[in-house]
Amino acid sequence: MLNNYDHTLKKLQHGSRRLELLLLSAGLLLLGVIILAWQTGEERAIRTGEYSRLSTQSGIIYHDLRRQLMSIRASHYNLQAELLSEPAGFVRARPFIDKRLRAFVQTIVGVRATILLDADGHILASSDPDQQRGSLADNELVQRVMQERQTGILYVSKPYQLTDNLLTITLASALTDEQGGFAGMVLTELSPLEIGILLDSVFYADDMQANIAHADGTIFLAEPNAQTVLGLNLSRTGTLFTRHQLSGRKISVQEGLLLSSGEKSMMVQQTIMPSELNISDALVVSISRNYDAIFAKFRHDRLMIALLYLLLVCVSLCAMRLWRRKSKQVFRELRRAQQETVASNALLLRLNRQLEQQTENMRSLAFLDELTGIANRRHFNRSLEAEWRRCQREGQPLSVIMMDVDYFKQFNDLYGHQHGDDGLVCIATSLKNSLTRSHDLVARIGGEEFACLLPNTPLRGALAKAERIRAEIEALALPHAGSLVGPVVTISAGVASAMPGSPAGYLDLLQAADEALYQSKKLGRNRVYSQLSAIDTEN
Repeated sequence: MLNNYDHTLKKLQHGSRRLELLLLSAGLLLLGVIILAWQTGEERAIRTGEYSRLSTQSGIIYHDLRRQLMSIRASHYNLQAELLSEPAGFVRARPFIDKRLRAFVQTIVGVRATILLDADGHILASSDPDQQRGSLADNELVQRVMQERQTGILYVSKPYQLTDNLLTITLASALTDEQGGFAGMVLTELSPLEIGILLDSVFYADDMQANIAHADGTIFLAEPNAQTVLGLNLSRTGTLFTRHQLSGRKISVQEGLLLSSGEKSMMVQQTIMPSELNISDALVVSISRNYDAIFAKFRHDRLMIALLYLLLVCVSLCAMRLWRRKSKQVFRELRRAQQETVASNALLLRLNRQLEQQTENMRSLAFLDELTGIANRRHFNRSLEAEWRRCQREGQPLSVIMMDVDYFKQFNDLYGHQHGDDGLVCIATSLKNSLTRSHDLVARIGGEEFACLLPNTPLRGALAKAERIRAEIEALALPHAGSLVGPVVTISAGVASAMPGSPAGYLDLLQAADEALYQSKKLGRNRVYSQLSAIDTEN
């Protein structure tokens, strides 16, 4: 074999120099094309992965705000019902209403104040002790409600100044008397500080920015560097906000320059205007990352690969030059060049494997909750749909457990958000240890909410599992002086089970579990609740 190799070297030595240069150039060009194609694919994968992560974080903000708006809407309806049930009207119900308004502010996250007005805009009751009398008839939102007098609409005010560095909005609903006539309205002012905590909670990188804007383009809530963007109107030609509005889509992913800083960013925008709320003006949530920060490591790696490629080119040219100049030593020189090429290729292969592993890690992070390390809402929703179809094919039951940490807001207020995060991690670990089957899934679907997916499990088994989970969480004995149900951290759980029928029936199963969770909290918390009968999913 060595003789054949020497013979080949001799033939190459007597070959055409032009052919040598042509072959070398062709090889380097092919390698460059391969590297370029690989790098292009890597860049596309990074962009797609970041789109997915930003969309996930935007969805968390969207669903939490939607849930808060629905809670506010429900509180308005409850107040309407209580006023109609009092035959003596507002005056006799005044002490009870004052107390109820204060309870609304204390229990609904993100609410700063609630005020009840009569048909002329005079204050009848308020959660704020310093604002019990007076008139708000010249308020723009109040005038709008008094003019339109439309029940069933959740009116949204334009953003306005609360303090020197805080903006907020107010939500209003019209109230009717026993004859159906206009009787007044209830106003609920949002707390920018509490909602700001929600925005900050979804950040996974230092360069991230998030804000909430009114439909007219005015930003009234932003994290971080809020003072630089609060009150900024994004409704200008060519801005990312305007492009999102013109697209007509509920959620859009775009790249461009931020109006506030002029930096190129990747942004996901999502419009909050659920049909079931019938709100008068939409809100737009946007979350973005700096473009350079996203691709910083990719560009560094690309530079390193380019340098290695140039090194390979130089080594190859030097080898060819030496081979021509020292024809007597061509065998030794070619072997050295061959060894250098193998070493360079091995280094490129290691870099390729490292980049592939990092890409896989980034993709997996899009389906994991960053704080607890368990599945996130997106992973849970996909798994629920897949398990529903599988159980439908196999004729097996599917159960869902929805859980919520009792009085978690008070826990954060008492012990701080760091202890709150530690508590969530501890609870998530306990939940993960409780599910021993490989196909069971536990997920954090928002804030202090968790969910368990139990395929091939009937209602009886799911209830037993939920009660065991509740007891294990209580047994953790995490101190909670702010809880009204005990001295330690507890959870409330709602259980629902179904025999899968229609393709979209899993949404009904999820709704049933959510309603069971609501009943569990309504009945006193620290308990497991279920309707006891499986959902009819055949219709």
